[in-house]
Amino acid sequence: MDDADLHTNLERAARLVNLGHHAAAIALLRGVLAIDPEHAIGHLLLAQCLLATKRIHAARHEAGLALALAPELPEAHVVMASCALAFQKLGAARHHAEQALALEPETPGALLV
Repeated sequence: MDDADLHTNLERAARLVNLGHHAAAIALLRGVLAIDPEHAIGHLLLAQCLLATKRIHAARHEAGLALALAPELPEAHVVMASCALAFQKLGAARHHAEQALALEPETPGALLV
């Protein structure tokens, strides 16, 4: 799989996430991350899918990987905040939501958290 295929599969996965087809997106993202395990957006999308399917431990792990690879991604902070809410860690959720807002003041997910 070359870079164009990775990009295409990431775009497909993002569309599937937006449509609510999380299982199909997870399958695509696993393939992407098998080729490029340091792809922050891939980990971010996978975390979103896992959170949507109530696999919060795995979602928190993937969000942590996304944050480690690209701490400047506000969406990664939003997913981590959502994971913290799922674990009833309100302080951590607030921290990550504030981080997302500091990076991008109009981040809708951070405002919802």
